[in-house]
Amino acid sequence: MRTPYLMKGRDHSGIDCLGVVWMIQNEWRGAELPDPWTLIGEAFDRGESFDVQTGLPDTWRRVRKGPPIDGDILIFEGDHVWSATIHDSHIWSAHANVGVWCKPFSRFSKTPKEVWRCYQ
Repeated sequence: MRTPYLMKGRDHSGIDCLGVVWMIQNEWRGAELPDPWTLIGEAFDRGESFDVQTGLPDTWRRVRKGPPIDGDILIFEGDHVWSATIHDSHIWSAHANVGVWCKPFSRFSKTPKEVWRCYQ
């Protein structure tokens, strides 16, 4: 996927980290997630705080123990909050400097602040 970064982007002309998570979960994993920017983005635009559960259906729960696995959504904090997902043992996300990126999860060293998993 050679796609440039675009805040609130949702297609191959430009995409942000939430868009990558949304696209992979929906198109590759069949999860049928609503677009997280629908609720999270509105709160973000107003400068309000929000939590991850705001943008996920009730079938998604925060994982408290154990390592992330394929299908999980990962939330990271650093100089900004960003999201990623694991698909086929690779972590996928997007960054303003590089666009969409992917690397083997086994070689990824950052620890997520939160891990979310679908229980259907």
